[in-house]
Amino acid sequence: AALGQRSGARYEVGVDERLVELDYGELDGTSIDDPVTPLGEAWRHDPTRRVAGGESLAEAAARVAAACAELTGGAAGTGDVVVVSHVLPIKLAVCWALGLDPNTVWQMDLAVASLTRLSSSGATPHLAGFNEHGYLGEDASPPFWR
Repeated sequence: AALGQRSGARYEVGVDERLVELDYGELDGTSIDDPVTPLGEAWRHDPTRRVAGGESLAEAAARVAAACAELTGGAAGTGDVVVVSHVLPIKLAVCWALGLDPNTVWQMDLAVASLTRLSSSGATPHLAGFNEHGYLGEDASPPFWR
């Protein structure tokens, strides 16, 4: 509504399940850095490894890539698309735009409430901005998620 009030345009709002957080299955709510987590480093090095009751990083990367391809293809000539999501889908979207291996997500830090901008203008998608949080103000120091 706020966007429409400013520009006079109308925006569709919806939920795209392809952009939800990784399904951690039985590990939901635990830290993958926790020493008792059975996946540990093995999970970080094998994107096909699946958590019981959950999904692999490769599966999540495929669904995020499909959403990104559709949104950027469908956005041609229609303006910007704003997506609000979680840490891993945002990092996986960056991997998609840059053609990077999904395991690259473990090398990115992402601040809570930060902005990441991808552009589909030109021949290929590209990263226009990553982890921007200056708009929060000098006193705001958001936590980072790895």
